Amino acid sequence: GEAIVEDVALGSEVELTIAPTGVLAGKIEVPGGKPPERFSIAARDDAAGLSFDDKYFRTEGEWALHELPAGKYTLTVDSSAGVGELVVELASGGKQEDLVITLQPRVTIKGRLIDADTRAPVPGMKVSISVGSGGWSFNSEAKPGSEISDEQGQFEVADAPTGKVRIMITPRDFGLTSDYSWNLFNRTIATEPAIQDLGDI
Repeated sequence: GEAIVEDVALGSEVELTIAPTGVLAGKIEVPGGKPPERFSIAARDDAAGLSFDDKYFRTEGEWALHELPAGKYTLTVDSSAGVGELVVELASGGKQEDLVITLQPRVTIKGRLIDADTRAPVPGMKVSISVGSGGWSFNSEAKPGSEISDEQGQFEVADAPTGKVRIMITPRDFGLTSDYSWNLFNRTIATEPAIQDLGDI
């Protein structure tokens, strides 16, 4: 943990108290199926600006995040079998070790990218859809759920996560030769139907 005291007078005595950290743990479930071999979990406390994450392999769906400060956390699970989210509150030094996060199925997302002024189709743009709705980060690691718009501006993203997602649109070459910059927004994607059309973006 950590402790901070501000506006300390020079020469005074200061006592810093480090609050005990806690644990969030449990299992992930897939309705009618088995937990995936690989999955990742992120815990985000927006009020405190804190985030923690970990990856798991062949744990039969079991997971645990240790040394967490008190706060209200949004837990998000990302896996090939689906995505899930759970909001929990953790007290100082608390332990919640029986949490269950149910995964929702992935879907196929379609749409069309167009110019904001001319309404002409925009080809050659990469559409990425990732779980969650927090801050953005650039990662060179390839992830499921990315596709390139064609000459008509149309794109199709297979195995896209559902629930609260982040949609990011970037030039395929990061703007080196493209006339367009990047765009990003949050969206809530339903679990049905299996193929969904976002229309013009």
